[in-house]
Amino acid sequence: MRITYDPLADAVSITIKKGKVAKTKEIGQDTLLDLDKKGNPLYLEILDASRHFKRNKRDLGKMEFVPVKYSKREIASLIAK
Repeated sequence: MRITYDPLADAVSITIKKGKVAKTKEIGQDTLLDLDKKGNPLYLEILDASRHFKRNKRDLGKMEFVPVKYSKREIASLIAK
């Protein structure tokens, strides 16, 4: 898993698994989940990240992100929304 912050786009990107994106679902305000053709999650993107994390862009770029592990059931419930 790889987590990055792009200050120009003000977006946090989380790479869950590399692959070809077949579909993108909006799972929350400014939150996009990319899925492969089998419905497996590949990438999660949080747009307008400084607002969501309540940090300015400079401080957000210095944050350390710790990945949270979700069960397949929890991921499936997010995808179903």
